[in-house]
Parts: sequence; structure tokens; C-alpha cells
Amino acid sequence: MSDVTPRLRQVEAFAVQHEGRQVIALRDPAGYTGAIVLLPRGLLEIVSLFDGEHSIADIQAAVMRSRGELVSRDRIAEIADALDEQGFLDSARFAERRAAIDSAFLEAPTRPATHGGSAYPADPAETRALFDSFFVPPEGPGPFDGHAHGDARRQRLPGGSRRDPRAVRQLLRAARGPGTL
Repeated sequence: MSDVTPRLRQVEAFAVQHEGRQVIALRDPAGYTGAIVLLPRGLLEIVSLFDGEHSIADIQAAVMRSRGELVSRDRIAEIADALDEQGFLDSARFAERRAAIDSAFLEAPTRPATHGGSAYPADPAETRALFDSFFVPPEGPGPFDGHAHGDARRQRLPGGSRRDPRAVRQLLRAARGPGTL
């Protein structure tokens, strides 16, 4: 392991049952890794010391003091390497991973719908129908300019194209009344 003082990234940790055992699961809320790591409770003390301030020797000594158990430096380095390989440590390896993922995202001609299929339907037509349904009376306000329900995506905002930021400003001004914005 190249990092002398391993540092765990900001990840979510939560208790789960796995194969009849209570373990701690680690998940990356930032999405740089899709992996979920399951830590046996015995490793929790070791991993909790991956704070960037404790060296592997410090971690070994802390475990010896608290448990009276000698965990080899190689074993601690193996744990750190395994977490680093999965993208859970703040390390040079993770910096390369993050740079590659960010670069691919920024260079992509389109952005993937990351919540499609979970927060809303994966199929664009189904998503469009869902969003259109928000405007259908009696719960919805109805179409903006009198077009039929299915034509909402083709409507224009006052002042021009729906892609023109000035049009949004004009819409807000009209909604709030004269003298605003």
C-alpha cells in the first residue's frame, strides 16, 4: 500500500444482516464506486482508524492496546489496499479514478439519467407522460397556454423559446406582478 496513513473517504456506513451475521456496510454516496463493502465488526476498529493521521504501525499498536491482539501490518495494509482498490480511500488511486469519471462525464455528449428507473420511469415517453400528468386538472393547474394535455412539452414561455433564460425571467415577472425582478 502506497499510503502510509490510509484515509477513508466520506462514505455512508450502516449496519446490515448478511448471511446471519451483523456487518457494517460502506457505500459511496458520491457515486465514484458502485461497490458496497461489507465489514465484519472485528474490522470496524481498524477501519475507523483510517483517518489519514494514523500510520499502519499506529493502527497495529491501537488494536493491540484495545484488544490485546496482534494484527500484522501486512493484514492492515491488505485491508487498506482492498478498500483503496474499490475506491473507498482518499488516495492517489482514488484521485485518478475521480479524474477519469469526472472527465468522461464532462466530455460526454449527453448525460445519463442517473435516477431513471428509480425516482422516475426509465422510458422517456413514460417520464414525459408522468410529468405531463402533474398539470392535469383537478389537482394540476392545467396547461400554461391552453394547449391540450399532450402538447405541454412543445409550449413556449412568454418572451420566446423555453431555452432562453430571458423567457424565464419574463415568466417570473408575469407571475409576481409588475415591478418585480
